[in-house]
Amino acid sequence: MRTPAATPLEALVAALDETALTAHASRGLFIRASRDVEAGKVAIRTRGTDTATIAVEEVTVELSARGLKASRCTCPAVGVCRHMLAAVLALHAAPAPGDTAPGVSEAAIPQPAPVPARPAESPPDRALAAVLLADPVSPVEFDLDALRAFAGEQWPQAVALAATSVDIRRDGSPSVRFGETGDRVVFPWGLGLTGAVHKGKPSRRRVAVVAAALVLRQDSGAPLPEVLNATGPAGVTPELLDRVVDALCAAATLLAAGSPRSACGRLFSVAIMARTEDAPQLASQLRALARRLDTDASDDIAERPGQRLAALAETYALAEAIRANPTDPLLTGVLARSYVRGEARDVALIGAEHWRTPAGARGMTLVFADVATGRLHRAVEARGPGIDLAFSETEVYRQPLWRLATPAQLMGSTLTLPEAAIAPDGALGLNQSARPGAGPFDIRTLLGRGSAVSAWSDLDRILRESRGLRRGVAEPMAVLFPTHVAAPDFDAHDQTWRWDWRDAGDVALTLYFPAHIADDPAALRRHSSNILAGLVALRPGADGPRPCLLSLWVKSNATRPFPLQLDFPRAPAGWRAIADLMKRRMSARPPPVRSIDPLRRFLDRMLEAVADEAGARHAPVTASLRPEATTLGLTRLERLISTFVATPTPTHAFRLAYALSVTREALD
Repeated sequence: MRTPAATPLEALVAALDETALTAHASRGLFIRASRDVEAGKVAIRTRGTDTATIAVEEVTVELSARGLKASRCTCPAVGVCRHMLAAVLALHAAPAPGDTAPGVSEAAIPQPAPVPARPAESPPDRALAAVLLADPVSPVEFDLDALRAFAGEQWPQAVALAATSVDIRRDGSPSVRFGETGDRVVFPWGLGLTGAVHKGKPSRRRVAVVAAALVLRQDSGAPLPEVLNATGPAGVTPELLDRVVDALCAAATLLAAGSPRSACGRLFSVAIMARTEDAPQLASQLRALARRLDTDASDDIAERPGQRLAALAETYALAEAIRANPTDPLLTGVLARSYVRGEARDVALIGAEHWRTPAGARGMTLVFADVATGRLHRAVEARGPGIDLAFSETEVYRQPLWRLATPAQLMGSTLTLPEAAIAPDGALGLNQSARPGAGPFDIRTLLGRGSAVSAWSDLDRILRESRGLRRGVAEPMAVLFPTHVAAPDFDAHDQTWRWDWRDAGDVALTLYFPAHIADDPAALRRHSSNILAGLVALRPGADGPRPCLLSLWVKSNATRPFPLQLDFPRAPAGWRAIADLMKRRMSARPPPVRSIDPLRRFLDRMLEAVADEAGARHAPVTASLRPEATTLGLTRLERLISTFVATPTPTHAFRLAYALSVTREALD
């Protein structure tokens, strides 16, 4: 048996199990080192309190108790090599010096027996490590004060990183892998924070190690700590915005140099600094940029040239806009709205929608029309991912609204808000008083006002109003008044229903609604001629906005039309869907060929040129395209082009790219 007294070297060897050794190097090197030990190629020459000398084939390893990175090997490999791993495995299997017979030299110790596949299935003697090291034995037991001191100024980033998606492994030394950054941290037993093994960029080591310790604490039942924001509701600080701009400028320069992935880590670092509570829209865009530059999407041939620079430019514009107005909820995207009470308003409930996001948030959106102005307002009841798991959108729809009646009963009725509580983005507060209004609401009173559309060309006006940095997170909505409505048709390929509505100019507009809300397609076909209006959400699509139908207004024999809230089961599938698909494909007409637009072509070429020359000394390609801007009459763009050509810095590239992107978006 080993003696109770232990040396620092023995504590290190006991802590380095298979998981820790693999984290130091790779799985392949660990297997090769194990085979070297099994083949008898390892001999222990000397072993002391803090160091050991081990011969592995023709090389010599000087193993230090300070860790593998402080050890040395005479082979030409850089970093932790397989010879160092073989040395540790040999010390694992060899008896301790105190166990040998008197007079036996260390070099005469027999070669170790073959090492099993997992040399350390169970944790080593924790009491032994606890005697030697001041750090806690397990990262789960780390004190928050010690973690905060180790992180220093990077404590907020570590807490934010700990709240992201992770993969925890406990087969051996505890390990944590962060899905968004790719960092992996392994805690060898007893070596504490300083002995943690980190795989990732060295600049992220301190943040990743502390975040991994917090993740293991949370996995054992301890909650994540809260980071108090000294600025309160004032939003992000100017210092953070400076870091965001610096990271974006570096990303633009690397993008022009053909190395977009090198900017991924820095973008994600500032993304976790921009806390979701303060500026969720900025944090979300930074995370999306980091993922975009770190995946094969940057090489997608379907992506237009310069599209990544346009995304960087939009984030830059958002950061500068927040700098000018850090409390604007439409810029920051803060979910907690401030409702301001005002004068009395008459509103009518004209539609509702249940929704869920891929991240797990879910809720219900009620859509109201202002009777006087025709403007559409939303009232949202929602829960974030993992919050209030008992929350049900369907149950909320069945609860009384404003202590009057359920939304289903109030649909199409006029309500009076004595002191209407409205947020800056137009949302109505759910905690306010209301009373019944003048009676049923006639949807035709909206014609010619607000979001009512009877000519489909007017949809461009609504889309323009919803563009820009203050567009908010919700899609724009409109109330459509068609002249003719065809019968709805089910697309078996997309598993969606499509409905062609035509305006007075006989222009067709295809409406979409999910298959699971198709209650009675036959009834919809029978009553297509009685459709008066419909509430749609203008969601983005591959070829432009996709109008998604939320509610209908049907003509009746009575004086006023009545609303119909869509809430339907799934559409047919299986062989019937395949037969419908074959029938549609055989009779489908080829899509019209889109002619080349000189303006679109110029904008795409200019965006590509700016993306290639951002951060360079000269911009010859961009300069060669400047006369074409003059020919097309793009005076404002010409001034931005001249500024960029004179000084092709990333910030000037962002300003020009944002103007190009906004112009291109308006054409689409």
